[in-house]
Amino acid sequence: MKTKCDSCGAILEVGMWPFCPDHGRPYKHHGFDPHYDDLIDSKPQWIATPGDRNKFLKPHWENDHIVHQQPRDKSNDYWKDLNNRREARRLEAERNRR
Repeated sequence: MKTKCDSCGAILEVGMWPFCPDHGRPYKHHGFDPHYDDLIDSKPQWIATPGDRNKFLKPHWENDHIVHQQPRDKSNDYWKDLNNRREARRLEAERNRR
């Protein structure tokens, strides 16, 4: 099956549609374009690589949305109860298999 491109008239075959060979194909990534970013700091900064952008942003995201929880010690009763629950589940699973 063949058809023509609406804009240039080139003949398209199965597998080419919707990308006309005369118009090129889309790319997942075009690379990184260096630029001045005036929103990243109080004065415009030249960003040549993604690493440059991260260098300016990192101080701001160090503790952003991170909750630090201190590990708490668990009592011996906790571990006994945990082992008892595990043993009960194991025994129940064995009974259900029979």
